[in-house]
Amino acid sequence: MKARNITIGLMACMYMLTGGFVYAQSAIDLSSLKKETINGQTNYSGVCGTSEVKIMDVEELNSDIFKVNNGKLTVKSEKKVLILNDLLSDYNGIACVKTKVGERLLVWSNCSGSVCGEDFNFFVIDPKKLTIIAPKKGKICDDKCASKILGSKLPQKINRR
Repeated sequence: MKARNITIGLMACMYMLTGGFVYAQSAIDLSSLKKETINGQTNYSGVCGTSEVKIMDVEELNSDIFKVNNGKLTVKSEKKVLILNDLLSDYNGIACVKTKVGERLLVWSNCSGSVCGEDFNFFVIDPKKLTIIAPKKGKICDDKCASKILGSKLPQKINRR
């Protein structure tokens, strides 16, 4: 599968959620998503596959990483809503990745403390079925795990920065 030449950065970060397809190699630019501020809380929304993706309570944007206060991520299909309260931490990124089996929502996160390490934890979500593909309960999914599931080197590129 060939990737479009989209720079990994905040501008590319949300491209996929705006209706375009990111072919497994780019992060999503939050600034290109629909932005709304309600009661001082900044939220971003877009689409991955046929589901609406919303990132709530975004505090700060830097490159392709965003910070949240007590933010949460929701993925909504016609009939179901997946609410992910504990998925986001201090540093987060998101991408909609086209795979052989359909779009996958890729989320990466890391905390800011010295105990957190430098690598991101990755989450792979099926936006159609609204299920978390990885990590499995009680496990973590590193860049190799996410790359294998997606058939893409994007997670490894993200971790090397």
